[in-house]
Amino acid sequence: MIPIISSLFFLLNISNPFNNIISVRKLISVNVQGITEMYSIDNDLDEIFCVNYRANSFIDFLAYLTKLGVEYTVSGKYIIFEYRKKSK
Repeated sequence: MIPIISSLFFLLNISNPFNNIISVRKLISVNVQGITEMYSIDNDLDEIFCVNYRANSFIDFLAYLTKLGVEYTVSGKYIIFEYRKKSK
């Protein structure tokens, strides 16, 4: 009985979905590091949370942001991330 309980506890700790939920601002900050030091993130993105997505490339990461409603503008080495307001 104890091995079953400890196995269940172990699986719950590994697969805890709340450990993988982060703010979009943090997701962008972590994934942009090493790509460019010059970027801006809209304050509206502090209120949006998502799954901590591990992209295979920066292009995949940008595609994921687009699915979340985040628009980005690239100007030279500078990247601006903004939340796309949905029209009603």
